[in-house]
Amino acid sequence: MPVIAGTERAIVETVIALLEELRERERRPTRFLVFDKGKYCFVAAEAIDWIEAADNYVVLHTGTRKYLVRETMSNMEAKLEPHRFIRIRRSAIVNIDRVDTIESYSGTEYRVVLIDGTTLVSGRRFKENLRAMILRG
Repeated sequence: MPVIAGTERAIVETVIALLEELRERERRPTRFLVFDKGKYCFVAAEAIDWIEAADNYVVLHTGTRKYLVRETMSNMEAKLEPHRFIRIRRSAIVNIDRVDTIESYSGTEYRVVLIDGTTLVSGRRFKENLRAMILRG
């Protein structure tokens, strides 16, 4: 096997990381099965405005509708596309496409206002997630 120079090694490592990211994206669901009014239906991931914790369940907020799903926040966070959804506190994940404004709330917290007017306050533990989102633009 040939020896790879530093620059070539960096390129190979970047390509491998991109391929891993693509494989991971393929494993992420694009929609979620929910039980609503006596029937099962699908909710597209991009239709979710935000998600809130409710004990061993999560509530998917989509416009004016809410869907209860038996899932923990950690498991739900792992299933979601990290470039589209970020966790802003222990009990809330937001779709960044639905964020209207982010305001400084205290030295360690932010007020996140969604397009529909929903206001959520970030947790101190997740401030870096919001800072990274702000830097990404």
